[in-house]
Amino acid sequence: WNKAIPVLLQLKLPENRDDRIVVDAPGARCIHYLLQFTNTSCSVAKAVIDAFDADQLECMFCDNLTSQCVLDPILLPRKDKDIIKLQQRLLEKLKGSWIRLANHRVGHHTVMKLF
Repeated sequence: WNKAIPVLLQLKLPENRDDRIVVDAPGARCIHYLLQFTNTSCSVAKAVIDAFDADQLECMFCDNLTSQCVLDPILLPRKDKDIIKLQQRLLEKLKGSWIRLANHRVGHHTVMKLF
């Protein structure tokens, strides 16, 4: 999954941080559906967290499509200890991004979900 996730998403960051990112919508939806399956959700979630750095993840949380299709399924409350550890890793990666996310029209819902 580590190689497949970036290929499916085809993430392109904007030059200006406040502009929108460019992603492949069908690829984002594929990742969304992969995250719905119990037997693949943990490995796909791990691949998403590992494949992107903090800046990329921050931009993804501020984007409607990627926040809803790719990242929200990872943040759903679950009892699986592996998913909980991955959620904690995601929190660590986003350590310096909370102020921007909290003030962003899309990103603020992530802060509300996690805290």
